[in-house]
Parts: sequence; structure tokens; C-alpha cells
Amino acid sequence: MSNENIIERVAKVEEVVKIHSEQLRRLESSNEAITEIRTIVKLQAEMNKSQNETLSKINDNLTTLNMSQVQMKAEVGQIGEKVEHLEKAQQKQKDDHENEKDKSRLSMPELGVKLVTAIILIFPTLISLWLAIKMGLK
Repeated sequence: MSNENIIERVAKVEEVVKIHSEQLRRLESSNEAITEIRTIVKLQAEMNKSQNETLSKINDNLTTLNMSQVQMKAEVGQIGEKVEHLEKAQQKQKDDHENEKDKSRLSMPELGVKLVTAIILIFPTLISLWLAIKMGLK
């Protein structure tokens, strides 16, 4: 082989080495990016696990809160019924008291009627008594 032929082949080999070096540099860069992506994916998976646990706890808390709200609503309904019953009983007592109070009051027309009746009944009795005395009946 001649010098020129060898030089030519060495130049081609150097060019191939240069191309391979560039490809190797790109592959190393890609490998670093893949390593970073792998790390990010692992961190994301851990974060997702933590978020799932947190969301599960939030769901439990909301379920408990909803059940408490339903129970409180039922209790408020019962209290409302009790209050309504007590108000009715109090109103009945008040009405009964008013009726008793009205009965214990003397109305002027009723008093007048009773007085006139008594006077009307007393006169015949007094007249009968007077006649009995005059006639000598004892």
C-alpha cells in the first residue's frame, strides 16, 4: 500500500471516529436525560402515593362530616318537634288560665241581673213576712 492510500484511509477512519465520537456524545447526553427522567418518575410516583393517602384521609373526613351533618339534622328535627309540643302545651295552659280568669271575674251585666233577681225575690218574701206578722201568725 502506498502512502497516499494509507493517508486516505486514515483520513476516512478519522472521519468515522469523529462521527462516532459525536454519536457517543449524543448518547451520553441522552443517557443523562433518561437518568433524570427516571428520577423524576420515581419522585412523581412517591408524590402520587402521598397524595392518594392524603385524598383518602380527606374522603374519610368528608364521610364522617356528612354523617355528622345528617345526625345533627335529625336531632334538630327532634328538637323542633319537642319545642312545638312544648309551645302547644304552654299555649293550652295560657288559654286555660285565661278561661279561669274570665270565669273568676264578675261582669257588670251578670252582676246586675243577679242583683235585680235577688231584689225581686226579696220583696215578695218581705211582704209575706209582713203579712204574716199583721195577721198574727208567728
